[in-house]
Amino acid sequence: MSFADSFERRFLFVLTRGLALLFIFGLLAAIVIGGIIVSDKLMPKESTSVSAQEVVEAITPPQPETPATADTAAVASPPPDPMILPGIKLPFVLQKHFSAPERIKLLRDWLSGLDASQRQVFLEEMAAAVTEAESRGVDALEAIDKYKEIKFDKLKQEELAAAKLATQRMTYAGVAFGAILLIALFSLILVLLAIERNTRRGQA
Repeated sequence: MSFADSFERRFLFVLTRGLALLFIFGLLAAIVIGGIIVSDKLMPKESTSVSAQEVVEAITPPQPETPATADTAAVASPPPDPMILPGIKLPFVLQKHFSAPERIKLLRDWLSGLDASQRQVFLEEMAAAVTEAESRGVDALEAIDKYKEIKFDKLKQEELAAAKLATQRMTYAGVAFGAILLIALFSLILVLLAIERNTRRGQA
């Protein structure tokens, strides 16, 4: 056996195999550790729930006469339509504030922009905000408008967070796929080294 063959088998083959194994285990560890690290970040955490206290605290209390005036006008309004949309029931506390046709149309426009699963929740949270506002002497109509503003802002933030989350997931999936391809490449190197070693033994 020549010096070149001995150097190739005892040093280059061993070095190449060692480096290939090192890269394979390193990439596997990176995939696992990376998945653990980013798994918590890839979980959606945005909440679109709006509390009654959050709405009332965002409103500057009006003059004491304002709530009374709004209630008087509400009493004089025609009876409300309790079914704003099919399958959606308007809470009792909101009926006096959405009795006029233009108010009903406005509410329907709000609800039409929501998913079916969010509509009843939207009304229930709004009803809680109105109840809290009336108990504190705050204008109920102002509480309704403020609730809608906060709610739709949170829904928009949720959509943005969902889009960002999808991008992060695609990025991680791409990186993981690239790492798997590299693992396959280094595994192929090990296979070729094993074939070369067995071939030389057979020739010897």
